[in-house]
Amino acid sequence: MIEFSAKVAKLWKSRRARIILSAILTGVFFGISALGLPAEDVLSGTRTLVWRETAPQDIVVVEIDESTLSQIGTDDTPRSADAKLVKTLFDQGVSRVFFDRTYYFQEDAAGDQALAKALKQYPDRVFMGALKGETDSATEVSMLPAGIFRGDVGVVSLMAYYHPFKLSVSFPFKSSTPDGEVPSMAAKLADLDNPPEGMFKPDYAMDASTIPRFSYIDVLNQKVPDAKLQGRDVVIAPSAITFNDYHAMPFQGIMPGAYFQVIAAH
Repeated sequence: MIEFSAKVAKLWKSRRARIILSAILTGVFFGISALGLPAEDVLSGTRTLVWRETAPQDIVVVEIDESTLSQIGTDDTPRSADAKLVKTLFDQGVSRVFFDRTYYFQEDAAGDQALAKALKQYPDRVFMGALKGETDSATEVSMLPAGIFRGDVGVVSLMAYYHPFKLSVSFPFKSSTPDGEVPSMAAKLADLDNPPEGMFKPDYAMDASTIPRFSYIDVLNQKVPDAKLQGRDVVIAPSAITFNDYHAMPFQGIMPGAYFQVIAAH
């Protein structure tokens, strides 16, 4: 025992040994506590500041922006316009359509019927979101698309979770619903079969400004060339300020939630 203590004392006199030991103990401490998360986020954020990657071009965002609402003359897009948009997109050769919203309530009967009819034409190719209800646990989402739509669309979780100090955002691979488990939008966009339990943090070094984007009204009016959409997945995103769906992307500024989903998918 005395010999062992002497060896430890001798080792501790080495500056390099003290640094290594301190690093190990710090790593263990951070590994078993949430305190390590901000430190990790700062380090990855520093990388984001000095290194940006161009986003792949296979996912396109179609924004319900201020221009769209102004030209339509409403504070949201009517379901009849959504129906027309879905048909227009598939006529232009898109692969799949993801609505970054829930549609958990019904609006006017005619508009709902028009959208439901459009969805029936493209089975397994249109997806709507699910969100957390007031009494749901952290892994549950009970705000699902209305019944008139649910039988003809895939359901994806739109949940995301801020890290401490809002330094980053993580996503679940999947969430629980009253109808069973559903993948996150990011997991479905990435074609992740049998998503695992737990959460993941996207690589925010991907430059959100390089994600292809078009205005909803321009697509609706067929002003976007087929070549810009053909073969791609499309995320329809409420981006007008009135939708209140703006969030702080780590070290990239404030932007609509849909861009988080796209980066998470990549």
